[in-house]
Amino acid sequence: MKILYGTTNNGKLQAMKTAVKPLDIQLISLKDVEGELPSINESGITPLDNAEIKA
Repeated sequence: MKILYGTTNNGKLQAMKTAVKPLDIQLISLKDVEGELPSINESGITPLDNAEIKA
């Protein structure tokens, strides 16, 4: 199974790839998808705040 992991952060991607490795899941990042991504200002205090801004 291939899943798009919504990040361009290579560290986050590698950590998640390690976590799902036993599940036979292939993760791809937003960098692997064609097209231009909008620039979003991560102005939240916490990672959850920033996720809500992006959603």
